[in-house]
Amino acid sequence: MATLLEQLKTMTTIVADTGDVEAIKSVKPVDGVMVIADQHSAMYTNKEGKVDITSFKDASRITFTHSSYVQLRTNYQNLWSTNFVVRLLEDPVRIDEIVVSAS
Repeated sequence: MATLLEQLKTMTTIVADTGDVEAIKSVKPVDGVMVIADQHSAMYTNKEGKVDITSFKDASRITFTHSSYVQLRTNYQNLWSTNFVVRLLEDPVRIDEIVVSAS
């Protein structure tokens, strides 16, 4: 039977990182992040910014994608070294509003 720590490490938490040291203290989980393993398998984070990536252990590359954040590529070993916490940087070319007009 897996220990509680081992069970928690199967969940990867995705949070926003603005680069501001004070803001890092109050980072919020990001839902809807697409997590792709080797361009084949994909999952999405839930409202708590969590996703179970245990099936990605053998993947050579894991990609985190969200429209408001810079794409991040890493591997399972790097995630292990950060205790499975991923910090995504805000994308400076973020689209907040789209206006459609017809004539």
